[in-house]
Amino acid sequence: MIRLLPVTLLVFAALAAPAAAHTPVVGIGDQHPQMFSDPAFRSLGVEHSRYLISWDWYKRPLTVAQTDLWMGAARRTGVKPLIAFTRNWRPSGQFRLPPMKEYRKSFRVFRARYPEVRDFSAWNEANHTAQPTANKPAAAARRRTRDGPAAASCRAGSRRAPAPRFFSA
Repeated sequence: MIRLLPVTLLVFAALAAPAAAHTPVVGIGDQHPQMFSDPAFRSLGVEHSRYLISWDWYKRPLTVAQTDLWMGAARRTGVKPLIAFTRNWRPSGQFRLPPMKEYRKSFRVFRARYPEVRDFSAWNEANHTAQPTANKPAAAARRRTRDGPAAASCRAGSRRAPAPRFFSA
């Protein structure tokens, strides 16, 4: 039994090596497109930024215009966006989780308008009490698996590994 321990440890170390070889992606989350022209931001050399977008963003012209401004600023500065879908911020938004059909539509509309975006977070802070997913872990999980918007046009992890907190198109 003791003789098997070094062999077992060696096998585990070999399996863990590929996971440890990945460099974490570091970025900044900010909703304001002015961030991209700020000299302090530019001096950081940040290549990634997160943008929160309500699941029904496309229904409000103001939200579409704000998203266009943010996306345009990110594009001009070469910053790669991570888009995180979230609740809408109307008073009832904390309690309303969109049906999957509406959620998928939002994703498809986003992908059609911004096809260059590849990284998405299925739901922002799904366990936070301000989110309609807080006490619905199965509903949150559906939005980050192959049953969510990733089913048609994104990779949400692989068969060997679970989906990460974000998925790439």
